[in-house]
Amino acid sequence: MLGTSMAMFALLTRLGCTFAASLFGGLVFGFNGYALERAYAGHLGLLENWLLVLVVAAILALRARRSLLRAALVGLTIALGFYISAYEGLLAAVIAFAFFLVELARLDSGRERRRSLVLAAWGCATIVFALLPILALYVSEHAAVVETT
Repeated sequence: MLGTSMAMFALLTRLGCTFAASLFGGLVFGFNGYALERAYAGHLGLLENWLLVLVVAAILALRARRSLLRAALVGLTIALGFYISAYEGLLAAVIAFAFFLVELARLDSGRERRRSLVLAAWGCATIVFALLPILALYVSEHAAVVETT
């Protein structure tokens, strides 16, 4: 929870918030009721919310400079979320999906929209590529489980 608070503090400071606003935002995001309840219940895998801050930072970097490398960075952060917890990965994917929908609606020219679709596809390809080891493990383990039953 402290790492999540520090990550949000750093993001808010980088976005230009004052020290007090960044500190308050970091504390509220890191020590909210949901996080405290999950910690009390022992669901430590659901406390890796710093990843959501990392996804937002990667998305903001992509928006500042639209490149394939930054789209791949967004994809890698989402894949990292799936390695940490499926829940975190899904939340990260929903955040990125909402960003791309808003980005498509915001852009005026068809050329820029196509560029956004290419960047989204590149990010999705990066996710799949990064998750190939775990998907291969799932296929092999699933086949072993099916054989024993």
